[in-house]
Amino acid sequence: MGEYADMLLDGTCDYLTGEYIGDPCGYPRTMQGGRGKRPQYKKQRPQYSEARNDIHSLGGCYGLHGSELCQVVSTFLQSKGINPLPKMNRQYKIVRGQYRTEFHQYLKSLKAERDGSTNK
Repeated sequence: MGEYADMLLDGTCDYLTGEYIGDPCGYPRTMQGGRGKRPQYKKQRPQYSEARNDIHSLGGCYGLHGSELCQVVSTFLQSKGINPLPKMNRQYKIVRGQYRTEFHQYLKSLKAERDGSTNK
């Protein structure tokens, strides 16, 4: 690395503006938002597709979560003649786009079966 890059990394210069701050402190720092404080980073949550969120909320209404819901989606698509796909997101998009109402009915029938089997 160059000399200037080293100065940014050891805290001699402001890493946002490039201005000289003073003696090095051993870590990158900035004068923005307080004198010489380390920047605060927010933990980013993963961005899920609308199809995934839609199917998961629909499944949650029927008590299906996580791997159980994934298995139900795969089984439903196989009943429609679609071979298993390696990515769940693609399966969610197919269900949401082409079979939404049928999947809704399928979930209702599964819930009825589960409720019927628990009442016996």
